[in-house]
Amino acid sequence: MIFQDLGDSNTFVTADIATALHTPRVAMAWIYSPALDNRIGDNVFLKISEDGGLNWGETINVTNFTEIDSSCMHSGGTIETCDKDTLRPWIDLSVLFDQHDNVHVAFSTWPWYYWLNVDGIDSVGPWILNARPSGIWHWTK
Repeated sequence: MIFQDLGDSNTFVTADIATALHTPRVAMAWIYSPALDNRIGDNVFLKISEDGGLNWGETINVTNFTEIDSSCMHSGGTIETCDKDTLRPWIDLSVLFDQHDNVHVAFSTWPWYYWLNVDGIDSVGPWILNARPSGIWHWTK
């Protein structure tokens, strides 16, 4: 199975497959989420086949987001500086080929706050806030 190199547990399935128009290229992209209550490992991954899916290239970590630094606050950081690395892809993505058979991946992200200040007390998360700004990201190879 294509996804075996990322482990065998996942809390949701977000995947997409595309084929090129002019060449036998095939691309598969997915979001890997190791645990529903822990967004630390979420990243977008991609595999490309140049021969119609018979053989697949290496797994590409499209986002390669850094792990949340759970020691940041204890090292003198503030909530604003410590939450800077907590963007994570969430639920949706799309992979496609353009007219030149170049692969593109689009996906959305949202902040997954690890540190939160509630009533003047610093708390450790992860936390989901009601107001969640998100962004749409684009990647191409």
